[in-house]
Amino acid sequence: MLSKYGLKSSKSLKRMFKRWRRQIRCYIDWAVRNTVEWLYQRGVRRILIGYPKYVSQEPCKGSKINFEIAHIWNYGHLLRRLKEIAEEYGIEVEYIDKENTSKHV
Repeated sequence: MLSKYGLKSSKSLKRMFKRWRRQIRCYIDWAVRNTVEWLYQRGVRRILIGYPKYVSQEPCKGSKINFEIAHIWNYGHLLRRLKEIAEEYGIEVEYIDKENTSKHV
């Protein structure tokens, strides 16, 4: 509809996107806090986490799933919030390379 009038964007679309983005971040914050509280109650003192490189390019999933994984979930924000909240609870967060972590030697 916008291209019909020669427009590339509109104020209402920008507002909708900002609101949507805020909702996603709020949900991530809530989920991370609940997860860290749960881990703290179970005595976890260290979290090892791998960054999901190339997750949007995995061939076993459909293109819709890849889009949702890569674009809706903001992994940078998720990992940053995980580290911040875990530090509040005294839990150490260490980032590792996820390659070969599921293989037995």
